[in-house]
Amino acid sequence: MHHRTVLLFVTTMLLSGAALGPASAQIIASERGQVSQTVDGTVISIDYARPSLRGRTDIFNTEVPRNLLWTPGADDATVISFSRDVTIEGTPVPAGSYSLWMVSHRAGWQVVLDPDTTKFHLPHPAPTMEQIAFTARPDTSAPPMETLTLSFPAVRATGTTLRMHWERTALDLEIGVHPTRDITIAATDAEPYLGHWAVESLEVPFAAPNTFDFEMEYAKPFLAATVHMFAEVDPFDMYFAPAAKQVFNPVRVMNGTVAGIFDWVYFEFEIGDDGRAESFQVRLAEDDMLWMKGTRVEGD
Repeated sequence: MHHRTVLLFVTTMLLSGAALGPASAQIIASERGQVSQTVDGTVISIDYARPSLRGRTDIFNTEVPRNLLWTPGADDATVISFSRDVTIEGTPVPAGSYSLWMVSHRAGWQVVLDPDTTKFHLPHPAPTMEQIAFTARPDTSAPPMETLTLSFPAVRATGTTLRMHWERTALDLEIGVHPTRDITIAATDAEPYLGHWAVESLEVPFAAPNTFDFEMEYAKPFLAATVHMFAEVDPFDMYFAPAAKQVFNPVRVMNGTVAGIFDWVYFEFEIGDDGRAESFQVRLAEDDMLWMKGTRVEGD
């Protein structure tokens, strides 16, 4: 068969969408991928095509020239969605879906969110008043990454880190969420609970009985306690999240950072005639089982 005839045949097959075989129909240069992360009820999701290097080098000076707007992906523009309002690098971003664009400047990158999610990666969108823009600084010494990857390498109680990583360039964007629970408390509202407490824990299916004590204090803007539970174990910190009048949920703290709220258990305090809390009970939310009893230590 003449080579022109072969070329015409192949071109016709491609344009008509006919498959050359079961496996060949699956070959796509930049496969699509999805990633999502939930943070305190806020869902962040991304849909994007993932190009690979395939032997190319210095990708951000060749395929992605500096000072040029591009979408971190291929084919249809990368789309990022937020189920609730968030902040990115401190910039407010309303809930919704956006196409994601970036400009790689030497002094720092600009990131652009465009409310039009139907765009192809070319042509690049023109600036509009509806776009949201902010800046971030990339790490150009990251470990090699063959295929462009968007991920959430760090998740906190108040937000997450979104990372774009390709070749040896990684760009981190800090996303903050609005908490569903406000665990802060005013100093005047915390005052009745401050002091030294003796605690007796009862036998329950998941824990043995024990006695210990803790010191309740105001760690602005939180109600906190230093817990002395076992002689052989160093004291640890615990915060308290207001749940209702005189009722609190314990809060897990790791290295001084809030890591989670234990809403399956609650502290309920009794207030004396002098306006100070004099005792409390710790109960399980599911069946109201009594787990611990606490009494203020006299003289504190």
